[in-house]
Amino acid sequence: NYEGETCVHLAVRIGNEKLLERLVSAGADVNAREAKSGKTALHIVVENQKIHVNMAQCLLSDCKADVNVVTYSGHTAKYMAMNMLVANPKSNRLRLLIHLLKEFGDAVPLPLDLESCDESDDQINSRDD
Repeated sequence: NYEGETCVHLAVRIGNEKLLERLVSAGADVNAREAKSGKTALHIVVENQKIHVNMAQCLLSDCKADVNVVTYSGHTAKYMAMNMLVANPKSNRLRLLIHLLKEFGDAVPLPLDLESCDESDDQINSRDD
């Protein structure tokens, strides 16, 4: 599209996990960066509050998205989530995303890294913000 997004980005935006899995199994690059700011599908999940956390789980576990890909500004998806959490500290969705990103190996250390994310499993039922 005109934003430089791939079919993978668009499948994530519309929340279609089956389409995403089909695209990736057909050879689409799950870590492709869109042309405007270098965001991957994982960055889009973090930034768009309307996309369910299950999409991040699908990207990470099923599609093997790389959590360490950075935008053109040098931001990982976890970095974006941490910054968003500072602005919205009650967001269980963001806490769960951060926990998932850490679980799948985000190796970029951040000064704001939350120890409380380890406790988020107890706090988060199946409810998203």
